[in-house]
Amino acid sequence: MVEKLPWDVQHLICDYIFDSGNSKHRLSAMRVSKTWAYFICSRLYRNYQINDYLQFVGFVNTVSSPCKFLPYGKYVRVIDLATVNRYGIDTRVNKLIRHCPNLQSISLGHPSTVKPETIRLMAKYCKRLNILHMGGLESFPFLLECDFSGLRCLKEVTINTTPIDGAALNSLPPTIEKVRLVHLDSIDNAAIERFCTTHPRVQLFSLDQCRYLANEVTRVVASGKMPALKHLELAGSNVDDTTIESLLNSPSLILDAFRLCNTHVTDATIEALCADRLKVRHLDIAHNALITENAKKALLQTRKKKGTLMLLDSSML
Repeated sequence: MVEKLPWDVQHLICDYIFDSGNSKHRLSAMRVSKTWAYFICSRLYRNYQINDYLQFVGFVNTVSSPCKFLPYGKYVRVIDLATVNRYGIDTRVNKLIRHCPNLQSISLGHPSTVKPETIRLMAKYCKRLNILHMGGLESFPFLLECDFSGLRCLKEVTINTTPIDGAALNSLPPTIEKVRLVHLDSIDNAAIERFCTTHPRVQLFSLDQCRYLANEVTRVVASGKMPALKHLELAGSNVDDTTIESLLNSPSLILDAFRLCNTHVTDATIEALCADRLKVRHLDIAHNALITENAKKALLQTRKKKGTLMLLDSSML
């Protein structure tokens, strides 16, 4: 009887059952027919919420089982391992990656017990991956020599404390649009310059506590070698007035958003921004201890007159 209903009506009913959030109703719907099971499972596994280690183990076993009713692994689009990353999960993540060819986003958490060999497998099995968040690799004191060039659809990457070398960074595909580097001290100036100039699609670039990279990145940005860049974020005590100076001396540079957080910039930079030496629409200068309240008020008044936006106390990006 159910099979006689129009395809779109069956889909609509299954969507309603899934959105109800009732696990018993979902299970009952999956037993109606293989078509209904497909509808429910395709949504359930698309962005499966992993809350604890036992649930993670069951998820991996279901996806990788050779005797399965439906191709569960093909439904998976998003995986967040932050809740289980403190356990030894490398073997199971290795298995998971091999069975999720349509994976689009994965977060390994920080620090992660996933090994370099498993990360390398993503380039082989997850061709559609476009978001990768990498935390520090637990008990891995060496430089990570990894080739990301196989991830041809990758558009967003976060690298947190992972000791990758310059060759690995530059193997990221030219499709990259959003880059966030956190506590990354293993990259030299030559490698970061090459990355900036060979990845012309980068629209957002964030550096957080990267002690040796900020000056080089701002110099490259000011030189016009990153034409698509619209959002720039700099955080850390290594960022000071000299870091920003090259941006202020680039009259052709226009940013949609510029964020300075927990830096050592002073009122001198604020005075330059008041003088409109850097064209930026959204400005965030929250949590910068060396900027006085008077300088903030002066900048706020200046930007109000020009109709641009500024945040003083909250994160913008």
